[in-house]
Amino acid sequence: MTIKESAKMLVDDYMEHYKKERLPLIRAKNQSDAEEGIIQKAAKPTRLVSDRVSFLVERVVGQGIRITIAGKPDSAEVITDTVLKQSVNRVAYAYTDKHCGPREKVGNKGGTLYNKIKAVWN
Repeated sequence: MTIKESAKMLVDDYMEHYKKERLPLIRAKNQSDAEEGIIQKAAKPTRLVSDRVSFLVERVVGQGIRITIAGKPDSAEVITDTVLKQSVNRVAYAYTDKHCGPREKVGNKGGTLYNKIKAVWN
């Protein structure tokens, strides 16, 4: 008898034992738990996944910066240099709160917009 044949024989013996003795016990336990209402379906983990947004940021000479969400022309706003000098961060988060939704629901879109504004404005 080769090693392969003896290994197959051991596996077959184990499976036969499992099917005869262990499987009925497992099924009976699951059935009694289900009758008592113990077994519950596992809850799927929730994720914060919001829609992908692309910001178009461009410099407008003499006025400031124009910010638009790609695909939403009604979201275009021109932010003046004086407002940007006060706080770029506030501008970015105010814009995303207004046009994308609150930070708790959409994530850190304001951070992305802040980085784009800083890249264009400087």
